[in-house]
Amino acid sequence: MLTSQELRIGNLLYYHLTEDVCEVNYIGEKSFDCKTELGSMAHGVYDPIPLTKEWLLKIGFDKEKDHKWKDGSITPEIYVFKSYFIEFTNIYTVVVLARMNRSGGEFIRSVKFVHEIQNLIFALTGEELKVNISQNACLWSVRYKVI
Repeated sequence: MLTSQELRIGNLLYYHLTEDVCEVNYIGEKSFDCKTELGSMAHGVYDPIPLTKEWLLKIGFDKEKDHKWKDGSITPEIYVFKSYFIEFTNIYTVVVLARMNRSGGEFIRSVKFVHEIQNLIFALTGEELKVNISQNACLWSVRYKVI
């Protein structure tokens, strides 16, 4: 269950009754609310959005195939935002956020959800991740299912 202490204004979550994506617009000491196209919704009906490759692209990461490191090793696929990268380490979606450095990468932490990566990138860079939804789609009408 999500708590208000792990969220920031602007974090994206699922409104699980409709599976719509919603954005946190109020955080109190023990509660929070989100807005959808229908307005604010009651606390307690939200789920975190699992971090997927598709979501990384939507929130501003760039996909790099066959990334070559200075030691000559190659990573088949990473997702990059500034000097940070994410790698999916196995089929069970263990996602690792790391910082690129001279020797390759420095592990920061594993992340599972969109709101976690939003918060981490803001803490590390001071920048908000922007959601990139196609021009023809409204953020609130795009539905995503937790698998």
